[in-house]
Amino acid sequence: MKDIYKDFAKFYENLEFGKFDEYAIPYIFQQLKKLKYKPKKVLDLACRNGIASVLLAKKGMKVYGLDISREMLKIAKLRAKKANVRITFIHAYMRNFTLPEKVDLVVSLYDSLNYLLKLEDLEKTFQNVFNVLVPGGIFIFDMNTRETLKRWDNWVYFNEKYNIVMKGSFNSQANIAKLLIVMFIKKRKNLYKKVTEVHVEKAYKKSEIRKCLRKVGFRKIHFSEFPPIRRYSLPGRLLCIAIKK
Repeated sequence: MKDIYKDFAKFYENLEFGKFDEYAIPYIFQQLKKLKYKPKKVLDLACRNGIASVLLAKKGMKVYGLDISREMLKIAKLRAKKANVRITFIHAYMRNFTLPEKVDLVVSLYDSLNYLLKLEDLEKTFQNVFNVLVPGGIFIFDMNTRETLKRWDNWVYFNEKYNIVMKGSFNSQANIAKLLIVMFIKKRKNLYKKVTEVHVEKAYKKSEIRKCLRKVGFRKIHFSEFPPIRRYSLPGRLLCIAIKK
């Protein structure tokens, strides 16, 4: 699979996309507290730049961070080193992964699962998660919905080192959103390198998500709306908690 964050990874944090995890992790632990669940081993599935992984490790948990982007993993490893926490990072794709041991909790944040464009791939990923969880283990994830993807808009960022233009579009028949990212990276005075990436996400119905989760073995499934987080998350984002029985 192509590394869609090959160039964009360098700017991901500067554009504050990573801020989502700083607000999401405390909220997730509020939900775990309500369930009276205290995990000791956790997988951060599609860990991106490692913000969530580090926050989890700081809570004393043994953490695995998995991502398909080598560039993101480089940033995540550096973050863990600076934070002086031990995290095992794994380069793998969500639909094809295993762990050296079972974990108590799997989290997947910031609509990472929406990058799976086929229902069969979503199901395969859910099966992998189910397989690495201990009995009674919990899977918590968020996803963009049709409503949130329809609101993907256009953005422009400028500074002395780079200019970035983002253009969003939505195919209402396929429930697929595309984000065209065009980066102009300054090499020297009056000389910029143009780099383009396209990010694609698919919206799934709750009924489709629930069916996939049940098919692989999850029985207790709860959906709610993820609370909006400033400009990092639009209203309508779906939060799901699934428990392995």
